[in-house]
Amino acid sequence: MDDDLFKEFVNSCEEHIEIAQGKKEAYKRTVIAKSDVKGIRGKLKITQERFAQLLGVSVWTLRNWEQGRRAPEGAAVTVLKIAEREPEALLRAMQA
Repeated sequence: MDDDLFKEFVNSCEEHIEIAQGKKEAYKRTVIAKSDVKGIRGKLKITQERFAQLLGVSVWTLRNWEQGRRAPEGAAVTVLKIAEREPEALLRAMQA
């Protein structure tokens, strides 16, 4: 996995925690389109259930993203970027 991409992921996770704890305000909101989420899962060739498990979200949340009712935010966006750019790296990391 690209070191810069991994650092971006770690920083995003840390920032997400600070925002959730009220220590910091979110300064931007990044959204991935519904078609991209489904396409990313398609690249991985895995079920919605497995992809939701890898992302740490419920199957209902993933379905809402894929169907456009909701959009991923925060750390989920970063994990989806990793899945899109380095799908094998995500699968390897989640097996550890």
